[in-house]
Amino acid sequence: QQRFRLRLGPLSREQFNNFLPGGEALRQLLATVKTYVGEEKAWDVQLVLNKAEVPATRLGQAGRMGLSTWMGRLQQAADADHVVLKPVG
Repeated sequence: QQRFRLRLGPLSREQFNNFLPGGEALRQLLATVKTYVGEEKAWDVQLVLNKAEVPATRLGQAGRMGLSTWMGRLQQAADADHVVLKPVG
């Protein structure tokens, strides 16, 4: 089976959040990919957050576990590219 990955970024924090589940940018991306490749090919999207935009995790701060929060300290030399979404539908 053929599979491909779209790697988007580095993104600003606002752009990154818009590509998370429920975001308008993700909805538009799903529609665009479906138009061009149909539903026959498997694919996913890797979101890359600009290293300068990676937020520090703090108690009481809103975030989406596994999507927009990071435990520990990411190396400042690298963009955050840990989020890979496998779109459905």
